[in-house]
Amino acid sequence: MKKIAFFLSVLCIGLSATAQTLPNNTQVPVQFTSELSSKDTSTFSSGIVVATDVKDNAGKILIKAGTPVVATLTSKKARGVGRPGMLEVEYVSTKAVDGTLIKLYGKTTQEGENRKGKVLGVGLGVGLTVLWPMLFYLCKKGGQAVIPAGMIVTGVFTLGDYNIYAQ
Repeated sequence: MKKIAFFLSVLCIGLSATAQTLPNNTQVPVQFTSELSSKDTSTFSSGIVVATDVKDNAGKILIKAGTPVVATLTSKKARGVGRPGMLEVEYVSTKAVDGTLIKLYGKTTQEGENRKGKVLGVGLGVGLTVLWPMLFYLCKKGGQAVIPAGMIVTGVFTLGDYNIYAQ
């Protein structure tokens, strides 16, 4: 008798948990929790989380705010002759409330200040005509790319349809 009651209770719980659909191209806003700079990317440990709850039409939470986001980082340091630094973050995946892996697509690109014109103008213009030591101005670097802590990116979307057992 106990086995039958247990089986029926498990069956009822299983029937009451219906899957909610997270459609393709659903927006997933993400937020940087720490500053990221092209000068030093050795400390990058995906300080990126989901910014707000992602809900279905019925208001059930499918992806909780604060869920970590996996991302890849490409960076270039600022170089001589005024060339700027560059950061590119590509969003890969996150997890739903039931543990389902949700693939994402979207990219954030940030570029530092381009000082190429100023460096060439001062370095060559003044260096060749008046003061030859000004040629060393050509060694001046461009600005570093910086993504500030707290920045929210809204151009991140789900890649595919997912069935999620929302809580």
